[in-house]
Amino acid sequence: SSEGLTIVEIDDGSTDSLEEVRNWAASSGVPYPLYYDDNGRMCAAYCIHSFPYVLLVGRDGKVVWELRGWLGESGTTKMEDQIRKALSRK
Repeated sequence: SSEGLTIVEIDDGSTDSLEEVRNWAASSGVPYPLYYDDNGRMCAAYCIHSFPYVLLVGRDGKVVWELRGWLGESGTTKMEDQIRKALSRK
């Protein structure tokens, strides 16, 4: 985006079928790219074993924050704070 924020979701293919993921994305109105990692090969290549796994990558391409597993509202608050910090960096 013009602010420097891009959201991408990857489903590891271990629980939901491609059709289920497509239906969920369509019914939820997901406004960002959602990739289906058939057989979890990409997740295995990047050693992603817990879900959700959130990476915040800065404008310079370096990971500035990560979250493994879901922390409910506190996780959402932490993520929002980190996004604000990353967007404020020039």
